[in-house]
Amino acid sequence: MSTETIAPAAVVLDAWQVYRRAQGIPFPAEGAGELMAAQSRLFHLAEPSASGRVPAGEADLDAIWDAVDALVTAVEWHCGDESAAYVSGQDGSVAA
Repeated sequence: MSTETIAPAAVVLDAWQVYRRAQGIPFPAEGAGELMAAQSRLFHLAEPSASGRVPAGEADLDAIWDAVDALVTAVEWHCGDESAAYVSGQDGSVAA
């Protein structure tokens, strides 16, 4: 998905929510390092704007979007489809 048609603040907020939901799933015994690396990458890209220190319009939105995708993919690979659906917000537990 292109971030060009989405407001920068919405990209940052969505990314931060993905990061926070990923914090709530049990870590797998195998692949925990990859999962932590994906979480760390997303945190470092999104946190400056999520915290308000950097305007969302100045964030690298494409990199944030790629990091979200990488984190959801890592969760899917190491934790399964149900966890990936939860982390991505596609399981219906997140209000639209």
